[in-house]
Amino acid sequence: MPPKASAYFNRGASHNVGVFDSWQMSAADVERRTEWVRHTWTQIEPLTRGQYVNLAATDDRETRVHAAYGDNYPRLAALKKRYDPNNLFRLNANIKPA
Repeated sequence: MPPKASAYFNRGASHNVGVFDSWQMSAADVERRTEWVRHTWTQIEPLTRGQYVNLAATDDRETRVHAAYGDNYPRLAALKKRYDPNNLFRLNANIKPA
């Protein structure tokens, strides 16, 4: 499927990789594990062609949403402006209206 045929520009990717961790521990350990996930992702990210928006981390969300849609983001933002100019549907990995 051509990159502009859908919202997801990287549909031709051969792999889908996620970095997850789960814990039930003290606040100090939570921070340590969170940093491990962030560090691991920074090692993997340069080798990717983007990310799937539903796996995007919540920190630095706007940058991650742009990365998830790649060159399709401006077109999607224009559609959002046309059909949802008041950004009613925003409780997600949000594309802001252009």
